[in-house]
Amino acid sequence: MIASFKTRIILNGILLFSLLFLPWWFFVLTAGLLLILFSAMEVLLWGVLFDILYASPIPFYFNIPILFTLVFTTAFFAFRIVRRRLVFY
Repeated sequence: MIASFKTRIILNGILLFSLLFLPWWFFVLTAGLLLILFSAMEVLLWGVLFDILYASPIPFYFNIPILFTLVFTTAFFAFRIVRRRLVFY
């Protein structure tokens, strides 16, 4: 495995800190890194927490108030499918 359990805990701590204090794009990049390095199901929980704290319906996205939950759920399943098909992972 590329990274260890300590790296996963550190990335989750960074996600918690970025959820509370940093801009949304840093949160998304860190969650993406966690999805790339691990098959991290906790990213779904982080998406739900982000939507609970900051969600509001956006007219451009069809008034969906749970946008980050849907994005992280889609990314989670896409990474799982792609990871199975990679030969060199």
